Amino acid sequence: MCARTRGSDPRVLLLLLAGWGLLAPFAWSKPEALPELEAAREALQRNFPDVAARKLERLEAGPSGLDPSDRVAIRLLRLEALVRSGQNAAAVELAADPLIEGSAFARFWKGMALAQSHQLGGAATALAGLSQERGFPFWKEAALTRATVLEKSGETGQAIELLRPLLDLDDPGEAVEIRLQLARLYLSRQDIPAARECLGPVEDYSGDLRTGAMAIEARLALLDPRGEDGLNLCRQLLDQGQTLSRADMNAVGLDYVDALIRQGRDGEAAEWLWEHFEAVPDSPLILPILSRLPASLDLSSETVRSRLESWASDGQYRGREWLARYWMGLALIQAGKGLEAMTWLKEIAFRKDNHPGRALACIRLAQVALRERKPEQVLEAAERIREVSKDPQALAYASYLEGRVRFREGAFVEAAENFGGAAVGQDVKDQAGAAFNAALAALQSGDEQAAQRWLKPFSETASGEQLSAELMLERALYLARESDSLAFDALKEFTAIFPDHPKAADADVALAELYLNQFPPKPIAARESLEVARQRDLSVEQQETLDYVAIWVEERAGNDEGVIEKSVEFLEGWPESPQRGSVSMKLGEVYFRAGDYANAITYFEKLVEERPDSKLAETALFFAAKAASLILTPESQDKAMLLWGRVAALGGDLAAQARREQGLLKLRSDDMDEALAIFESILQNGEAVPRPLRMAVLCDKGHALFLKAAAEHASGQGYLQEAVETFQEVLDTPDAGQEWDIQAGVRLGKCYEKLGLPEAALKAYTGVIRTQEEGTAASAALSMEELDWYFRAGFAAIHLFQVRQKWKEAVELADQLARSGGERSVEANRVAERLRLKHFIVDW
Repeated sequence: MCARTRGSDPRVLLLLLAGWGLLAPFAWSKPEALPELEAAREALQRNFPDVAARKLERLEAGPSGLDPSDRVAIRLLRLEALVRSGQNAAAVELAADPLIEGSAFARFWKGMALAQSHQLGGAATALAGLSQERGFPFWKEAALTRATVLEKSGETGQAIELLRPLLDLDDPGEAVEIRLQLARLYLSRQDIPAARECLGPVEDYSGDLRTGAMAIEARLALLDPRGEDGLNLCRQLLDQGQTLSRADMNAVGLDYVDALIRQGRDGEAAEWLWEHFEAVPDSPLILPILSRLPASLDLSSETVRSRLESWASDGQYRGREWLARYWMGLALIQAGKGLEAMTWLKEIAFRKDNHPGRALACIRLAQVALRERKPEQVLEAAERIREVSKDPQALAYASYLEGRVRFREGAFVEAAENFGGAAVGQDVKDQAGAAFNAALAALQSGDEQAAQRWLKPFSETASGEQLSAELMLERALYLARESDSLAFDALKEFTAIFPDHPKAADADVALAELYLNQFPPKPIAARESLEVARQRDLSVEQQETLDYVAIWVEERAGNDEGVIEKSVEFLEGWPESPQRGSVSMKLGEVYFRAGDYANAITYFEKLVEERPDSKLAETALFFAAKAASLILTPESQDKAMLLWGRVAALGGDLAAQARREQGLLKLRSDDMDEALAIFESILQNGEAVPRPLRMAVLCDKGHALFLKAAAEHASGQGYLQEAVETFQEVLDTPDAGQEWDIQAGVRLGKCYEKLGLPEAALKAYTGVIRTQEEGTAASAALSMEELDWYFRAGFAAIHLFQVRQKWKEAVELADQLARSGGERSVEANRVAERLRLKHFIVDW
């Protein structure tokens, strides 16, 4: 029987159900003289335990002349009321009262109080033996609760040993709860036959127990490889109003999501979670989902961000609001926006409420702060972990975090103490690693004895010389990762003292990478370090790393042939390497740079084929299309359109740009209608298109309209007018960008010329020229492409001045162009001199 009480876990507090009438075991000496007692008992039976506790406290404190038997009964009843109202600390204190502490009832309620406050060890001790006292009215409930406590402590085997003998009861109906609990325990151990045997037919159960049995049956059915029956039953339980306990909802919901993901139905799992949290905003699934974000939950889309922001602003459902803010932090981390993520995580990590996920938020906050090099915030988060968590592993991690900061600050004594605290913390999974960090910090502080003391956990598996070697190498590698100038000497010292150490090649490779990261790089020295490493006995992993780094040595040396040779050798020699994607990308880049577009396409497509989920896949596909577009054959042009279509279909960062490239390709093929349709489809996405790309597409659209007008001849006036409006939109856009302002201005002038509006055209051209301040060389302020458009505007304006016989203005503008620098400035100077001589213009 599963009670729903404030702050209780129904899997632990199996007894707290109103109306049990625990007064039955006691003989009251003078019930007619204690009306306050009857009132307290009635309050307890009506599920007002806090009221009952206050009445009983006043009764015992008053001058009522209670005899010892009355006081025992009152204290035991008050003890029950305290536990049921969640006053666990007061209950534990009362249970230690000498008058009642020897009572089985006092032990029972003390155990329940300790279980409710998650003091699992004390709860198991208090409840021990009660299940063997068959005369105790609640022996079965004590056994079930102690089994749950043992399970939560990781002692599932002991829990099963406790409950299994209790199945042998005269009345099989009394064993139903025990069967259900045993089925849960066996299921948690993946012992499916035993779980099915204990569960038996669902028809054996009734009420809440029947629902619990259905939950276990659904979870067992999910373990079928197809799992469709289990999925259907789970949906029935979760979505059709079945009354599940919070523990069962957690278990069924998580198993349901996991089953969908195992079947490759990630999207369905994600959609169900979103719909579930939308429909059940206070779902108990919120807490367990926090620490196990499903891979199928894409937090990057605008739709998801909008939904999370909506949940985060809704203060009615605090659990879901907390989840939304936490996931917003994760989304920003995924997007590389660490500082914004810290703002979201800090808001929930430092709340004053008692949300059980605060420590997790603090840990995430500290991890981001470490990456963002915000030491004060790391320390602040570590201190907060200590405030909100009693979990030994979380506390050990707080010490580790502080150690990282102190180590980076050079406070090695303090760092050693912090790492030491993490090393001795209970339940730390990697105590040896923490101890090694403590030793490394101690060594940095010059305390050799402390370093050796922390290294004792390694002494049973390695000799003292090996320990010293490992510590020396770790120190050197740490310095190399931090780009510390001391790293060179530290790495060379290690290889000199331990030339035959299995990790000596790691030091050689680290040294080579240091040389590559110098400014300027030193590829010759890096190549020499790799050659030294090749002379050693290498593991497979070291050989792979060596071959990989060799590619970047040739890249830094500017040796494209060497890059190609090393990259091809790597791809042939390491077919399973996780680095194949970046190597294929580098090969594609080198061939693209050399104009060998066919080979570039081959390796870009190779990356996409082998690593379709790689972060580089979209970029590789885009440049495969770009390379194809540069091969001027109909087949290659078609291939470019197809590849850019695949990029657009991915919906990633390059999708809109790929659509633009498709439009430009159509434009080069004189298919203006199709090009315009593509450009318009991009522009219709509004703010989803970045401003620079939007400006580029507007210029492309205007150019397409201009060309269409030229093709239509006399009937093209409407297209020209639309082109004018398009270019003007660019010029009217604040911060459109210098590149697009200049291009739009020139193209606008051409449109006005075609429309027979020379004054408007001249205004557009001179507007481009005025973008540069007098006396400033345009060649110094503009890119090569911008400078080309700048000169186009200038020479077009000079032509219009000549047509209108404004020779002086034409000369002045030609002089300005001549002063602008760049290849066409000489041409401008010649134009100025020719106009002066021809029209007798003299500068005074």
